[in-house]
Amino acid sequence: MQRKERKWRERECERIEIEEEMGSGKHTAEFFRRRDAWRKHPMLTNQFRHATPGLGIALVAFGFYLVGEQVYDRLNADSHAHVKAENHH
Repeated sequence: MQRKERKWRERECERIEIEEEMGSGKHTAEFFRRRDAWRKHPMLTNQFRHATPGLGIALVAFGFYLVGEQVYDRLNADSHAHVKAENHH
């Protein structure tokens, strides 16, 4: 965890140095850096992805299952209707 935070801080320092070299306003850059710093914090960037590993794949697989079941039911609906009609007579 400490390595991620250290890397994050190093990237932020590099970004600030680049902004200052490019001549952007110091006060404006500082304002936006502080305002948006929480968005790039390592604890928040991949929190949901790491909290639910495999959820995306599971949802896609479940979607394929639902579609496959509907296709199967429609293909077999004619044969079931025909069998039921014969049993009623």
